[in-house]
Amino acid sequence: MNAEIRQELERLKELIKKDLIAKIESIDDMVDLMQLYNSMSNIHAEDSISSTEDILSDKPEKYQAYNNPSSYRHKVVSVLKIENKFLNINEISNIIHKLEPDISFEQIKKGVSSAKSNLISSGAIVKYVVGSSNQNSFYGSSSWLDEDGNPKPEHMYNEESLVVKEEVKI
Repeated sequence: MNAEIRQELERLKELIKKDLIAKIESIDDMVDLMQLYNSMSNIHAEDSISSTEDILSDKPEKYQAYNNPSSYRHKVVSVLKIENKFLNINEISNIIHKLEPDISFEQIKKGVSSAKSNLISSGAIVKYVVGSSNQNSFYGSSSWLDEDGNPKPEHMYNEESLVVKEEVKI
């Protein structure tokens, strides 16, 4: 066999090998994510809290289970699971930042935004928009919605988090 052909086959073999490893790692991530997602349906309403301001003062007991997950997808799902209610991107980012203060808020928010898109497209979480503004988007489990597609009272978003648009005229 020609040396150039043999070299090309080896190169293709390595490319395929790397691709398969990446796919296996992605499958492992999805299995972990689905396990977290499935556990979201076992959350009890009495675990929820009323506002993100009360959330973290020296890592309350309910956050002891938050072990700084490696991926932002896991971080988002963990926070939603612990909070047991619809949260917006800023609320999720604030909680993670308070739990992991060594990471900048901007970096966290960027990671959370990207992870939320992946979680929505995989069906792990749902987006609930209040009114017509995407600024009032909240994220949570589909099991937290009633038959009309509205959040159940025990999983309701914090109304103080709603963005009210002011009419601006020149």
